Amino acid sequence: MKYIIMLMMVFSSTVSAYPVAKMVMVGQGEMNWMFWKLYDIQLYSADGKYNENTFPVALSITYARDIKSTQLVQSTIDEWKRLSLGYKPQWAEQLQQIWPSVKSNDKIDFVVNAKQQNQFYFNQQMIGEISDPEFAKAFLAIWLSPQTREPELRKILTGEPNA
Repeated sequence: MKYIIMLMMVFSSTVSAYPVAKMVMVGQGEMNWMFWKLYDIQLYSADGKYNENTFPVALSITYARDIKSTQLVQSTIDEWKRLSLGYKPQWAEQLQQIWPSVKSNDKIDFVVNAKQQNQFYFNQQMIGEISDPEFAKAFLAIWLSPQTREPELRKILTGEPNA
């Protein structure tokens, strides 16, 4: 019985420290490439509504395929270039250090808290942060910018009418 109580205490402290659990989902969708599902994605906020540059906000991605961390970082860089965001090269270096390779059903969460600190979680465990306050806007723009590659997914994520 003592073991079960200790396990419950550890589990409850881990879950309560996971900030996405305290947020409300704004929208959810999936990203596909040709015939393959790449991932499911959800956007969260404090009140379940999306307002640009209002924090806290979280983006959760649950992968459907195995993807190497180098591919994840390169795809991010490619989107920043396509969106002409003027990303900082050190962001890519930091992401390479933070992000693991993912397997099907692995989840990476990007959380921007109320103090605008950028944190990444892997399967609900914090794995790193990027302290540059400009990073959040650039990273979220991949999915939430009006110039995103997937405008219908953006509508779904942000809860736009007729999405």
